[in-house]
Amino acid sequence: MKHFNQYYNEITKCHLFSDMSCIQVTRALELLHHKFSKYAKNQYLHRSDENFDCFGLVLYGRVKVMIDDIEGNSAIMSEVTAGNTFGESLCFMKRNDSNVYILASEDCGVVWLSPSELFQDRKSELKSEIERRFVEMLASRTLVMNDRIQILSKLTLREKIITFLTFSKRDAGCNELDIPLSREEMSLYFGTNRSALSRELSHLRSEGLIDYKRNHFKILF
Repeated sequence: MKHFNQYYNEITKCHLFSDMSCIQVTRALELLHHKFSKYAKNQYLHRSDENFDCFGLVLYGRVKVMIDDIEGNSAIMSEVTAGNTFGESLCFMKRNDSNVYILASEDCGVVWLSPSELFQDRKSELKSEIERRFVEMLASRTLVMNDRIQILSKLTLREKIITFLTFSKRDAGCNELDIPLSREEMSLYFGTNRSALSRELSHLRSEGLIDYKRNHFKILF
């Protein structure tokens, strides 16, 4: 992989490759039939009517996983930054009837990985380790979706924002962090409009519960 050295740090941030030697990472990428692709901002990485036979690891930039409801309203399922993956579940289940689509939030580079050779008869120590880590990633994705369900199940926008920031603080391990979403993207994530989101954030700041500048938040509750 000619981009291996340039993006080695981002690759090894991924749970699949963390704490592996350079040789192990190279062999693991070969096992997963890696393929590097570049995308411009707002370009589709995957459309909802396309087969999903590989999952992606973001090397630089950001991508967003989107879904439309039955009325055609768009919502952000997740925002994926460098060192993180997307599409594992859809890829592993070989789903081609999902209404999920993926866009570049900004110019980005992605290495596509195929799990087609995993969980087959022929084993090696490295392959068994990759299989174990892949299952852990699927389990982790389930927990992330559980968080999203908890956020969206709240009745008011205020409750949704507070729950979202609570989980963000938990994941970051501190009360000051950058949210990788623009205001427009945050409004799509919460299923509201930008004006309502900005108004509620202002209320929370005036109450001393949060402080923020652009996408940098200090959570004070």
